[in-house]
Amino acid sequence: MKILIVDDQASVHKFMDNAIEWKSIRVTEVAHAYNGSEALDMIRRTHPDLVLLDIKMPQMDGLQLIQELANLHIKQKVVILSAYNEFEYARQALRFGVKDYLLKPIDSKKLGSVISSMANEIENEKGAIIEEALSAMVYSYKCSDNTCNDFKRILEDTNARQFFCMFFLNRNPALENIMEDFSQYLKKSLLKDCPGLQINKEEYLMIGLVCGEETYKTECTVLLEVLRAFKKECGSIDLIAGVSNASENMEDIKELYLKAKEALNLAFYSSEDVYYYSNALLANRIDNTALDTLTREVLDCIRMNYYEFKCIDSIKNYFDYFRKYKVSKNMVLLACNSLIATINEKLRQEYHGKNILLDEITQQHIFPWADINILEMEFSRRFFAILGRIRSLRSKSDIDIVKEIKSYIDVNYHENLSLDNIAERFYISKYQLSRVFKKEIGINYWDYVTRVRMEKASLLIKNSDNKIYEVAEKVGYEDISYFSTNFKKYFGKSPKEYKAVIANYAKESEVPLF
Repeated sequence: MKILIVDDQASVHKFMDNAIEWKSIRVTEVAHAYNGSEALDMIRRTHPDLVLLDIKMPQMDGLQLIQELANLHIKQKVVILSAYNEFEYARQALRFGVKDYLLKPIDSKKLGSVISSMANEIENEKGAIIEEALSAMVYSYKCSDNTCNDFKRILEDTNARQFFCMFFLNRNPALENIMEDFSQYLKKSLLKDCPGLQINKEEYLMIGLVCGEETYKTECTVLLEVLRAFKKECGSIDLIAGVSNASENMEDIKELYLKAKEALNLAFYSSEDVYYYSNALLANRIDNTALDTLTREVLDCIRMNYYEFKCIDSIKNYFDYFRKYKVSKNMVLLACNSLIATINEKLRQEYHGKNILLDEITQQHIFPWADINILEMEFSRRFFAILGRIRSLRSKSDIDIVKEIKSYIDVNYHENLSLDNIAERFYISKYQLSRVFKKEIGINYWDYVTRVRMEKASLLIKNSDNKIYEVAEKVGYEDISYFSTNFKKYFGKSPKEYKAVIANYAKESEVPLF
């Protein structure tokens, strides 16, 4: 707290300098003026927290000074020190908002008590201004012009050359009072008052001040030492800090707060006490082509029913991509949640709209401050829970799988029946598909597909006026030459020859044998 003593008698100044232990009542600076005019100039320049004011002085007396401050709309806390015990003086002083009226000769104990009481009042008022201004910044609403101006004045009064922000985070919500304890520890440990705001039970914001010969680096070091000392004193707590860069412009404080908060994103990839914004260059974009390839690998683990070691490798590759490019935490969470949602949707399609996965597997929320390693473990847990659920639903014999595939071909012969497409649809590798199909049906997969298509083509030629290219399209062939080649190989005649034979048969009522 800064005090201005205003009295025309040098003996009064000397007495108060010697008789009062200013530091014991939280006074950090004592200035002196010898008349009202000089005091007015100093008040406008230095903004003292409290003025100890004599009444009778040359040039401008105490009451005139109080009235002039009121005319200039300068809110100033004043305690009158006067040798005149007259009601009119007291009445006028109180009318202008004077806080107290003490008579000379001054009782040092009584004055100390009044100043100490005023210090509590001033500290509470400043605390309310700081809380309102920082809350407006954190929660993005506009505070009053008076609050903004008062907050700037508080910062100006620190005589700081530079400002920076530190954003403290308690990553263990079970310790409910830890941030309140830490904020008190900061105030006791630091040599100067740094404005701060406890945002909630997990978050605390502090404005760092670089004053005099201090440097940004030394101030950060001091704060780091305080943080580590507190953690050592408290034992097992998970408290970290993000630090912004420094700025000489107090108008940058909101931006500095956001940078300090952003610096904590680095905690996603490493384990430190303090993270600096200058190192927080995280990727907010993802190479979709590279990520799509890795995503398909993970999806293939479910589609192809891969062994566990293959799944572990695929998941590791997926998260190693994030580690390599330091992808921002929000982007990683978005990608992981999107992948689980994709798996869930594909399974819903496979099982005709049924939600076959348990809620605890597909829930989207992942503790937001988990690091990349914890996230990988959580993702793996959910993934293998999904895989186990699917395997229990897909525990079918080879003959059951082949029956489903055969039935699908019989109905959907006109679609793309490539081994890759069928394998993906029935969650089986194409190599396993070829093996079990030949084992259970007795012919190769493609031979069976060709047989079904040729028989359907034969019926279309016999029972419709479709042109040959139309028949080819209806049984799944885009290339009419390839269709004709397969048709002739199967029936011994080209589609055109076959159609002519059918036409002759209609005339002669003879059935050709093939």
